[in-house]
Amino acid sequence: MIKQRHLSIIVIVYGLLLLVGGIMGYAMAKSSLSLACGLIFGTLTVFAGSMISSKPKQAAFASLVLAAFMLIFFIYRFSLTYKMMPAGMMAFVSAVCVILISLFLVQRKSIK
Repeated sequence: MIKQRHLSIIVIVYGLLLLVGGIMGYAMAKSSLSLACGLIFGTLTVFAGSMISSKPKQAAFASLVLAAFMLIFFIYRFSLTYKMMPAGMMAFVSAVCVILISLFLVQRKSIK
């Protein structure tokens, strides 16, 4: 059983990883696209994670959409480079987030 507070923390940490990854991508490879995407998706994910306590269904769904999009993106990037860092690791982390958020939403639906 995934508690609302735990999911909120998981999603916020995931969003922070996206933020830090975007900043590191810019610092190491001078990729302004990485910086922009990291800031946008990281900020949206942190915001969605912080909203789980007040609007759990809507915020969890928004988090699920963001994490699923990032999962597809990181799988694509991994398929191009076959490098575990950062694309492989972030694909794995995104997959874990998609699974946990999905379980939370299914669990909420079965309770009500």
